[in-house]
Amino acid sequence: MKRYTLQEREEQIKFHRAYIQNMIRNYTELTTGPESERTVIIYRDLLDHIDEVFGKEEY
Repeated sequence: MKRYTLQEREEQIKFHRAYIQNMIRNYTELTTGPESERTVIIYRDLLDHIDEVFGKEEY
């Protein structure tokens, strides 16, 4: 199993945060209804979990 450096892990976390944020943006712009709302809630929960585990991203 490959071992990642701290910097590589930080880059992976940034990538996943950005990816999920884009998914939320796309869903809210392109879809409506209860199914899309539920999907957005799932993505937001996932972002919250990433923040909880790895700490909030500093801007």
